[in-house]
Amino acid sequence: AYGYYLPEHEHAKRQFFEYLQGEAEAGLERLHQCAEKELQTYLNATGPSKDFNDFRTKLAGLTSVTRNYFENLVRALENGLADVDSQGACSKAASSKNVAGSSKAKGGGRGKSSTRT
Repeated sequence: AYGYYLPEHEHAKRQFFEYLQGEAEAGLERLHQCAEKELQTYLNATGPSKDFNDFRTKLAGLTSVTRNYFENLVRALENGLADVDSQGACSKAASSKNVAGSSKAKGGGRGKSSTRT
């Protein structure tokens, strides 16, 4: 529902939200696959399995990863997807540095290119 109410001009925020949501959903799907489907192998077994500890470790890892994806999504939503704004500011600053750097490369600055003979 959050993405639906994002204004049209907030295209970068919408893309960031959809990315975070997609990552969280994919993690949840992997966790579901492991917890529900792969667990059946051990539930239907006639005796103890040597592989159960590996399954348990995998399940714990997927749980942790999925929790991180959802925490990142929630944190971004709580901050109003402000990371998009800060990334835009960083990109603009980097673009300014690249413009300044390109003038130095042409001999206009005090870089190495202006001291070469």
